[in-house]
Amino acid sequence: DMRLKENIELTGKVEDLNVYTYNYIGDFAQYTGVMAQELVGTKYNNAVDVHSNGYYQVDYSKLPTIK
Repeated sequence: DMRLKENIELTGKVEDLNVYTYNYIGDFAQYTGVMAQELVGTKYNNAVDVHSNGYYQVDYSKLPTIK
């Protein structure tokens, strides 16, 4: 969920998915992945769930491999 992330930078694409680097707010570790909000309403909609805390989460096993 992009609401939990900062320093979001588009780094490329895997198939038709935008791939970003980012860190979680308050955490300096850098991650690579997608933004759940961009998947809602697309063919990857089934990879997005709403966690009990109200934030989106992505099931990466339902997406093409992102490196």
